[in-house]
Amino acid sequence: MSLMIFKTNIKSRRKARMFGAIFRRHPFIYTWSIDFEDVDKVLRIESASDLQSDAVVQLVTNHGFICEDLPD
Repeated sequence: MSLMIFKTNIKSRRKARMFGAIFRRHPFIYTWSIDFEDVDKVLRIESASDLQSDAVVQLVTNHGFICEDLPD
C-alpha cells in the first residue's frame, strides 16, 4: 500500500463529492480525503502500489480541477 499526496484546487465538500463515486469505483484506491482547511487543499490517497501518481493527476484534471504532486 502507498500514500499519495497532491495539491488541488478542490475547495468545497460539494465539489469533492463527485470524486467519491469516481474513487470508490477505482480498483487501486482504498481511501481518500481532502483537507479543505489546508491552503493547498491537500488530497491524500491510500492506494495499491500499482497506482501511479500521473493517473490520479489525469483523473482529477479531466474533471476540471488542478492536481499536482506534493513533494515529501
